[in-house]
Amino acid sequence: MEKASEMNVKGENCQHEFRILHLAKRVPMKNSSHAGGKISYYYLSYVAEKLPCDLIAIRQPTEQVGEAPNVKSKRFITAPIDVRDATDVRGLIERFVAYGCMLLCALKQMRRKKYDLIVLEWPAIGFLGPFLRYLGRVEYVIIVHDLWSDRLSTDIKYSHTVKKLMLGAIKMLIEKLEKWSQEKAAGLVCFDYRTAELLVQSTGKNPLVLPPFYEVWQRFAEEPGTIAFYGDMSRFVNWKSAVWFIENVLPKVVAQKPYIKFYVIGANPPPQLQKYHDGKNVVVTGWLDNPATILGRCQIFVAPLLSGAGIKIKVIEAMAAGLPVVANAVAMQGIPATPGEHYYHAETPDEFALAIVTLMEDEQLRKRFSEKAVQLIQDVFCLERAGDKLISLYYEVMKTKCNNSNSLA
Repeated sequence: MEKASEMNVKGENCQHEFRILHLAKRVPMKNSSHAGGKISYYYLSYVAEKLPCDLIAIRQPTEQVGEAPNVKSKRFITAPIDVRDATDVRGLIERFVAYGCMLLCALKQMRRKKYDLIVLEWPAIGFLGPFLRYLGRVEYVIIVHDLWSDRLSTDIKYSHTVKKLMLGAIKMLIEKLEKWSQEKAAGLVCFDYRTAELLVQSTGKNPLVLPPFYEVWQRFAEEPGTIAFYGDMSRFVNWKSAVWFIENVLPKVVAQKPYIKFYVIGANPPPQLQKYHDGKNVVVTGWLDNPATILGRCQIFVAPLLSGAGIKIKVIEAMAAGLPVVANAVAMQGIPATPGEHYYHAETPDEFALAIVTLMEDEQLRKRFSEKAVQLIQDVFCLERAGDKLISLYYEVMKTKCNNSNSLA
């Protein structure tokens, strides 16, 4: 593929400059509380430096929009509810209302400007692709952070009987919509090989796999007895996982290490989580401008995720910073790490407690996990040239469409 710096943004027989319309389920922001928002910001900012891009994104009702990519134009649609909380039928309906508003907004934008490619970020926004392709006569690429149907599979596992049936029916619908929209896409992009395998199984297409953007926290001198968990606490899976750890694991650790302090870091913690804050063994911080001020001095990072899909940026960032990680299988999805070498694997409360106490008492073991994890992340998740690969995919799709149109003419 051509390097982005060497690309001509016009097709071989095209007389106009290529233009992209980017639709996102979340506002891409440098300081986003959601890892996907940071990934989106990083790649869209890179693309916008090379190709003209317009952005339409859904803004959560409580979301404060910070630094967004420097695109030609941007528009934010405020969702009727926080789409992260849409786990019931009413929430599903309101979520699709927001997507319908985005479809109308995109069609209106496409009447004013000619676009050569539509980029749809997140599978749910990908559902709009076939409509935009038919009505706007333009190809589309879907960026898949994770599969909605895959995430529902793990949610079903931890739900009661009635909710299992409801989520099962929703999952069947979502699977059909994902397959339909992804099969018609001109290209697929994802950020981990597990999601890539699921896409190949579903569509027969090989997606472009890019490394997810992650930040490297500055490390400070260790504060003995400190554990951290980090994430957007407005998301059910994050705060519920933190509560599970506090109720089931922390008492076992405190029984052996009374001075232990568990930091729960992340924006918008709900009352169900805040009630555990005592300032002694549990500290629920809420939003922090710079989480590294705490994360950088903790001894251990835990990831006891009850459910989830796609790659977990919080785990990559902890490993990249050299923070020893104790995690279960859900948290390590998509990360090619070896248990016992790059991280300490645990599933049950007893296993988590044993891992934490063992690591706290063994400085050399912490150092070994730290060094191996840092090396793995540097080797596997290299961001160099990733932006050029994404632009090359966009360029090939647009150039093919333009040349085909000229051939027909």
